[in-house]
Amino acid sequence: MAGFVVIMGQGRSGSTLLLRMLNAVPGVRISGENGKAFDHLRAFVEKFRGATAHHHTEFYRLAWQLPCTLDELTGKTARYVNDIYNPDNRYRLTGFKEIRYGWVYEDLVRDVDFLRELFPDLRIIFNTRATADAVNSEFWKEKPEESRRILEASRANFQRFHATHPDITYNVPFEEFHEGSRVLEGMFDFLEVEYSDGAHAELKRKLR
Repeated sequence: MAGFVVIMGQGRSGSTLLLRMLNAVPGVRISGENGKAFDHLRAFVEKFRGATAHHHTEFYRLAWQLPCTLDELTGKTARYVNDIYNPDNRYRLTGFKEIRYGWVYEDLVRDVDFLRELFPDLRIIFNTRATADAVNSEFWKEKPEESRRILEASRANFQRFHATHPDITYNVPFEEFHEGSRVLEGMFDFLEVEYSDGAHAELKRKLR
């Protein structure tokens, strides 16, 4: 399978610009948000795993018989998702961006663990923005106190996860969206794709 990346942004933090910049690189296709649809896919897989708890007798093993082995289930699920995001394996890097990850640390760990089951070479881009600026932007300003709590929690959780998983995560703050940013350009090295002229052009569009 090709590489797979998830851009986990806080919202109003530049994740759409990252999507545009990466999609300007030949052979890369990053999709938009899905409302954490993978939660439902994970629940689907976990229900089958939970069924094995009933295999304590031959009768119950038959009553809760699985359609395939658990390893086959994981493999088939991974191929299903890959076919959605990367039909015919025509792209060398695919993925999506989402702003609904990271609000609770334990959930973040669980979510990433499942994504890594599907994509062992998963890479994650953490995209944040200074809380004082983000909380005044669009939907965050509707409930500033609640928004501030969510933003601070997700920032702390992203930082905590990155500290223990620096090999699969990379931080790109909103404040690094400028010409000559080594952090921003380093993201392309981390994902092993070139910082193309098209990607640079998308950044210049934002800076106008």
